[in-house]
Amino acid sequence: MTRHRGPAWRRSLAARLRAPRIRVKILLDCDSDSAWRALHDPTVAAQLYAPILRMAPVRGALPEAFVSGTRLLVRIRLLGVVPLGRQLIVIEDATPGELGPAHRTMRDIGHPVSGPLALLRGWHHEMTVQSDAHGRTIWLDELTVAGGAALICAPVLWVTWRWRGRRLRSLARYWGDPAPEPQPRSTPRREHTTR
Repeated sequence: MTRHRGPAWRRSLAARLRAPRIRVKILLDCDSDSAWRALHDPTVAAQLYAPILRMAPVRGALPEAFVSGTRLLVRIRLLGVVPLGRQLIVIEDATPGELGPAHRTMRDIGHPVSGPLALLRGWHHEMTVQSDAHGRTIWLDELTVAGGAALICAPVLWVTWRWRGRRLRSLARYWGDPAPEPQPRSTPRREHTTR
């Protein structure tokens, strides 16, 4: 006797309720190489949530760059004061060609260690950059969470990911600009007058 599992749409809905996915696709005013470098810059990651959330390493300083294999334990504080917990960041870059030649993807396969988000049993954050036809960047920011608390946390994470999108657009304007050359300081000339 075969067991009837119900219509496919119902199974799909049940799977989405167990593991909600938050997905934000935005167009950035910078080239994809600049976006890819920024994606690997820990200071950019910290700027995405500032000033509302502050991210700082539990020990030592932020690394120079996120690379495949980076493991970093950070503490997150609301307005820099109220502890919200700790998050383990584990970076994994997709292998070249895994998603196609035009896509470059970085994954954070870490997880919340303490605080409210530690109630989640699954955490998979994937960030993909791709050039558009005009030299700008299409940025896809996708988070899938799982566990009993996923439905409770998903609305807050949805709002947070929209905030991330706005911050990304704002920050991306500066990613492609070269650093300004320092200008020598000139001292003003004093004019001598005779009386």
